[in-house]
Amino acid sequence: MPFERFRHLSLLLILPAVAGLQAQNTTQSPYSNFGIGELGGGEFAQFNGLGGISQAVSGAYRYSPLNPASMGGIRYALVDFGFQGTTGRIEAGDKKRDVTTGGFSYISVAMPTMNRRVIVGQRKDSIGNLVPRLMRLQMATQFGLAPVSAVGFNYSLSDTVNLNHTVFHTGGGGINRAYFGHAIQVAGNFSLGYQASYLFGQLRDFSLFDLRDTGYFVRFEDQRNIDIQGWQHRVGFSWSPMTGKWRHTIGGSLTWHGNTTGSQSRMVRTYSSGFGGFPTYRDTVLFTQSQKGAVNLPDGFAAGYTIERPGVLRLSGEYRQENWEQFSAFYTGNRFANRETVAFGLSLRPDAAPRKMRNRNRAPIEWRFGYRSVQTQNQFIGTGGPIAVRETAYTLGAGIPISRRYFDNSIIRSQLHLNLEYIERGNMESGLARERYLRLKLGVTLGDVWFDRNKYN
Repeated sequence: MPFERFRHLSLLLILPAVAGLQAQNTTQSPYSNFGIGELGGGEFAQFNGLGGISQAVSGAYRYSPLNPASMGGIRYALVDFGFQGTTGRIEAGDKKRDVTTGGFSYISVAMPTMNRRVIVGQRKDSIGNLVPRLMRLQMATQFGLAPVSAVGFNYSLSDTVNLNHTVFHTGGGGINRAYFGHAIQVAGNFSLGYQASYLFGQLRDFSLFDLRDTGYFVRFEDQRNIDIQGWQHRVGFSWSPMTGKWRHTIGGSLTWHGNTTGSQSRMVRTYSSGFGGFPTYRDTVLFTQSQKGAVNLPDGFAAGYTIERPGVLRLSGEYRQENWEQFSAFYTGNRFANRETVAFGLSLRPDAAPRKMRNRNRAPIEWRFGYRSVQTQNQFIGTGGPIAVRETAYTLGAGIPISRRYFDNSIIRSQLHLNLEYIERGNMESGLARERYLRLKLGVTLGDVWFDRNKYN
């Protein structure tokens, strides 16, 4: 695909995504009613099929948006984008509800910006002459758009013992990030990277308190919109040495936030409805517009390890922690626990076609298997103390490569990613809602060569 067509395709994908991430609801979970919503993993579809790993990633065709150093070794310009659809059931007590959601997941563009050898000293050759000592130096740049959290809930709570009333809760929105990153790789196996993300989005909440009073309903209506803006910073490293036929990759990253603020508009009013059902507004109890305050988002770190036999198998493990105990915001008084994630992934025949394979017309499919266990940031106080909300996921995926040759006889590879994920969250035995979902993720990686000079006119 020529550069001009590839560039135009990228623009067509990015522009609708900016509006689409704001409008869609990719969750219908009551747990998204707390903090900034239900947190998204943020990883590409190809890594979601491996349990959601994100740190120990390296290669000419692959990098992670959650570790900026991972793109230090990419060889080609890559455009990644994805979609997801979820169906499942939420259970609480004797109540059950089926939900279906879906939408656009992410878009990212990364490209190598430098690949050369630089002189770092001198050495003696085999006959004793002084010759330059060279070191390979590569750089790469990325930018993209992805969700940080999603809000989507619709549930009610009733009490007929103390006071005959029902409270309805509805909400939507979420936080997104537009990011830019840069990485440098030295000696062909060690990379450092930095990524800056601008956070933006709105959290919408609507609550309705119904108090039954003979022939009338007395209602309290609480409408609240919260806009959040701020910056997120991430630094990472990646080291990928070879020992015999095996490649080892160790990667990690640190994340922190700065200058994050929020603005709240809120209106609380009362009204009654008679037998005809028409509302009569009585009083506005509270009205605030552009009430500003600080939002202290959690810092975090992540580390992972991958061992790989190129073209045969790849096994990865990862640990992530986000310090949600430090979270505070002017619009909520909820207390949260630190979020911890453990993930494992296995892929068979990864990157199986770096060159032409004998007796094969195309590269084989890459198969992916994964597991993830999360202690989420949400916790609730029960009779025996705090109850943490846990999440477990099992993933199955496939990467279907689409390869073609370039003028220098190298292989340019694009890939279609299909992943199926089974997720369980919450525990009814502890008095919490239990959620069970099947989530289908579709991702695409488009590879091309940009900015190279033609070898022939």
